[in-house]
Amino acid sequence: MRSRYLEPEEIKKLKECLGWHAWLPFQLSIETGLRIGDVAALRWCNIQGNRVRFVAQKTKKSGEALISNETAETLWKLRGHENAYVFPSPENGKKHITRQALWKRLKHACMLCGVATQGASPHSFRKVYGVREYHANGLAAVRAGLQHSDARTTELYALADWLSPKNADKPILRKEIGLLISYVAEWLGKPLCNVDEASHTDGQYFLDKYAWGYADNYPNRDKENNSFD
Repeated sequence: MRSRYLEPEEIKKLKECLGWHAWLPFQLSIETGLRIGDVAALRWCNIQGNRVRFVAQKTKKSGEALISNETAETLWKLRGHENAYVFPSPENGKKHITRQALWKRLKHACMLCGVATQGASPHSFRKVYGVREYHANGLAAVRAGLQHSDARTTELYALADWLSPKNADKPILRKEIGLLISYVAEWLGKPLCNVDEASHTDGQYFLDKYAWGYADNYPNRDKENNSFD
């Protein structure tokens, strides 16, 4: 099942339904971009103030992420022995809670508070991170935070809200024009540039530098003004 992006109002409902303690693993995923399995495996020694140090289980890459003051303060109140798990298993405190247990927790909360269960999974919070980080700091920051080797994978997270029916009719931001052009060019088999460059290029400048070059065969094009009659 492909995970979907969760809207802000859905997150609010889930947070209120679960309560701050049960919600905390998901909040950490939203703020850090960590996979839920990596969140579950955190020990107290991995958290120092607002910094979370980790080694991703899937890729074996090490990293560091920042969390909000509110989340840091909440964790401080719960802090245990340095080598203990932040989220111990309810059945065995010497082990950490499992990904499956957190998935069931989320699914149950969705059913209780009226959030559609289709596509809602702990991995959805990684997409929420991607969308928030993209709007705040751009595509390159999302790629770095999620530790992606391929920028095209990052697009699925950073632009996950575009696939939401609620956002389908929203206007496109100027900074996104270059990225859209790069998509179209790739679909046509004529890639213009890498995605990082497209996402950090002013829309009109991007048109001037890249897009018009593919319109040279149009006789009615006003080349001086970069427009068509």
